[in-house]
Amino acid sequence: MNLSIAMATYNGGPYIRAQLDSLARQTRLPDELIITDDCSSDTTVEEIRRFAKDAPFPVHLHENPENLGYARNFAKALGLTTGDIVFPCDQDDAWMPEKIATMLAHFGDRPETALILCDTLLCDAELNPNGQTKLGQIRANGLPDTAHVMGCCIALRRELLDLALPQPEEAVSHDNWLTQIADELGISVRLDTALQYYRLHGSNTSDFFINTVHKQTTFDRLRTRLHGFLRHLITPGGLAAERIAIGLVLDRMETHPDGFSRLAGEQAHARTIQRLRRKHEFLGRRLAIRSSQRLRRPAAILSLWAKGGYAGSGGLTRALKDFVISGA
Repeated sequence: MNLSIAMATYNGGPYIRAQLDSLARQTRLPDELIITDDCSSDTTVEEIRRFAKDAPFPVHLHENPENLGYARNFAKALGLTTGDIVFPCDQDDAWMPEKIATMLAHFGDRPETALILCDTLLCDAELNPNGQTKLGQIRANGLPDTAHVMGCCIALRRELLDLALPQPEEAVSHDNWLTQIADELGISVRLDTALQYYRLHGSNTSDFFINTVHKQTTFDRLRTRLHGFLRHLITPGGLAAERIAIGLVLDRMETHPDGFSRLAGEQAHARTIQRLRRKHEFLGRRLAIRSSQRLRRPAAILSLWAKGGYAGSGGLTRALKDFVISGA
């Protein structure tokens, strides 16, 4: 089984060598490292070339003639890989030596799984961990494990990647796009094991509030939950964006029914299509409610509630939000 690492770089000079060296220390080396550089103006390309001279695996550097931006640059890197298993890789972290071998073993134990996310230690700019992990912080704040969406923690099978590419222009990022497809089909797994160090240095592309080296106290958790409740209650949020994301996944699954049926099973694919169509419809109706006069909203909300439009956890909060606010 061949495996590829896909790295998208942009002005990562201060940290990239530590990441590259951690790849060279893997107990199971990759068969190729694909790097797409997005017009870096610092020492990033020089560091890559210096590493490639003595790397224990092939390093293929592709320099973009023009800046593509984070999402398109990573999509390009993923598209250039050839491995059976593909690991997206950030430019500023560091992997533990057993990361690749451990995740490959989990794929071997779970032939039905197409995407795996490991946990990661949260570290300061000098890569010093403080004992906190991403999944630990997520759970401490009362969020589901599915809130753990980090491209640098992902490994996925070629079959899923081929179906997910090309990545839609509207997709926010490769990690959200890939993980949402796998989560919707039920072919993803999140490991409790931390297999890498996630460097927090103030310039990370992710600003998720969970990403902090500070341990969450009981007060922090209560404050976060209260803040989240109020934020979801009185601000528009991303209802329209959520509907767009669901629509993109739905369109891809409907466009390639045979591929997704082979990947997840015909019944799982059919159930997912049905559920996503229903969710897409409900999100459209919720948007219509928010655009209507407030006095007319209670009847529309009750009707949608009866049809299951607010089913699941947080249903009451979503209904209150549709009554209180106007906007997507």
